[in-house]
Amino acid sequence: NLTFMEPQAVWPLLDCSTAGELLQSVKLRGPQASVFLQEQAATLLANMAAVPESRPYLAEQRAVVGLLCFLQIRHSPLQRAAEIAAAERVQQKSAIAISRLCSDPVVAAQVVELQGVSRLVKLCKDKRERNHSDGVLVACLAALRKIAANCGTGAVEELDALELVQPRLLDSFLLYSSRPESYV
Repeated sequence: NLTFMEPQAVWPLLDCSTAGELLQSVKLRGPQASVFLQEQAATLLANMAAVPESRPYLAEQRAVVGLLCFLQIRHSPLQRAAEIAAAERVQQKSAIAISRLCSDPVVAAQVVELQGVSRLVKLCKDKRERNHSDGVLVACLAALRKIAANCGTGAVEELDALELVQPRLLDSFLLYSSRPESYV
């Protein structure tokens, strides 16, 4: 929460290698990691990625790998409502962080190399994968557009998903939004 309320809080976190330690902690817990822990980690990374000077550090700490893992999270009907909502926020914050980090063409290429584009496309096209969340859709569209701007559209074209990055964001959103269309 500090990184959201006070962006200057990022600097002490960078000095203490907080992002790397947090990612390592989540990794050590493996599949038993709480969705709420994953949510906090994704939120911290997204907030840190908003500060351009922190992006090289996050790239060095392999934050992209962690964020792509967070995108794999799926909700289950057996989970409580709070866990389902947290899973949506993990996906959304992870996609936001990826979008911010992909301002760097090297990081964008890393996402392509790690097959992250396919997960982003799936989250856009399959409403169930994102629990019908339009917030996740917008974040994934933004990430895909940043990747396409820095790496070209080849990876998106291979997945037959060019409509996600061309022509306009609003058109892509309306095409895959969970909201019923209004003709009024």
